Order: sequence, then structure tokens, then C-alpha cells
Amino acid sequence: MLLALPLVATVLFAAWGVVSMGRQARGADRLQSLVAVSAASGEVVDELSRERLAAAQVVSGPGSVNALLEQVTRTDRVVGEYRQRRGRFGADDVDVERLFASFDAQLRLLPALREQVRTRSVSRTTVLVRYRVAISQGLAVRETVGQVGGADGQVADRLRVAAALSRALEYGGIQQTAVLAGSGGVLSQAAQQELAAARAGYEEALLTVADRSPGRWRSWL
Repeated sequence: MLLALPLVATVLFAAWGVVSMGRQARGADRLQSLVAVSAASGEVVDELSRERLAAAQVVSGPGSVNALLEQVTRTDRVVGEYRQRRGRFGADDVDVERLFASFDAQLRLLPALREQVRTRSVSRTTVLVRYRVAISQGLAVRETVGQVGGADGQVADRLRVAAALSRALEYGGIQQTAVLAGSGGVLSQAAQQELAAARAGYEEALLTVADRSPGRWRSWL
């Protein structure tokens, strides 16, 4: 249900675009398309978080390669949807190209990283770092799409909520992988600090969601 919030935001912008006219309509259509890409990037971020956990388990020893490959299939499906929506924008839209460039670059690096994980030729630390970088670029898309699209007022608030929700999910994923790194033993001081920071970030992100969401969204949360 948490992931439904960004999708609800997409519907909101669809309605907003229909009632606009002239230049405002063109701007609304562009923003609507940007929000659709942002929603897709949020789904990619969520699947990458799941893939990161599966990959970390593989390179740590007990994880199943088959489980990783199944997750890769799910990730690739949403990546394909993201790229389809992303492809609606031409190279002449410089601001949009700049918005998506880093995330696109990280997605192109995924196949090589996955092969290293499959063959266990990469360290767990490297796996966690590289997935975190990819995820952070997806979150950057979520957090800046409103600015690039010229959103303001209630529309901008809804976009901030969607971005904060994705950020909260990522902080939850960081906590999962930090615990996994402890291998069931006593966590190091560094791991404890990472958990504390992730927990604080998680709570701050959810506070943004609670503060800026309409009542119905808060009830879902």
C-alpha cells in the first residue's frame, strides 16, 4: 500500500493536466509525463533495494543465486517500464536529460555488477556501495522532478511526499543490509552508528509524509 502513494500522485497530475489549457496545458502535460517517469523510477528504486539484499546474501555465502536471478527479472521489468516512459522525452529537453542522466548511467552498469555478484568476484562492501549509489540517483530523480517540471503549491507538496516515501523505503533497506552485515553477531560500533543514522533518516522522511499528505494518504501510511 505504501507504494500506492506515488501512483495516486500520478493520477492526480493526470486530472490536473486535463483541465489545463494552452501553454499551461503543455506545461501540465510535460509535468504529467515527468511524474510518470518519477513514479517508475520509484518502483525501480524499490526493486533495486530488494536486489541489493539478495546480492549481499549471495556474496556473503548462504544466499541463493536463483533467488537473485528471480529478483533481477523483477527489477528488469520495472527498469523497462521506466525506460519506456523516459523515452518520451527527446534529447532537446536539456533539463530532463540532465535530470535522468546519472540514474540512466547507473542502470547501464547493473549487468556487469550482477555478473560479479553471480560469480562471487566482488566484496559485500562493494556490492552495498554500488547499489546504494544507483538507488541514490533514483531518489535524486524523485526529489527534483517537481522543480524541473515547474510544479508548485499542492502539486509540489505531493511530489515531496512521494520522494520522502521512497527515501523512507531506502532507509529501511539500509537497516536491513546493516543487520545482514552483522551475520547474527554483535554489531560493530560503525554498524550501530549506521543503523542509528538510517533510523533517524527513516523517521524524518515519514514525518515529511505525515506533515504534507492529505488525510487519506496519512491513513494509508
